[in-house]
Amino acid sequence: MGQGSGATAALARKGLLDRRKHTSNALIYLQQLPQYRGAALYCEQPAVTDGQLITASGTASFALVNASAATGR
Repeated sequence: MGQGSGATAALARKGLLDRRKHTSNALIYLQQLPQYRGAALYCEQPAVTDGQLITASGTASFALVNASAATGR
């Protein structure tokens, strides 16, 4: 599953980023969500893959596509 920046907020609200490496537009963006507990796993990169989850910043659409293609998703 690949998710861009806006969708990372939805993943964070559901707790799906609490135990996986991930990225978004900025860490502070996710930290504004009371449900978010994954700051220790946040990576300052255009796209991050952790298992079957791929996250990307809003400006990293190309990186998200490349990460998806590299993992066969």
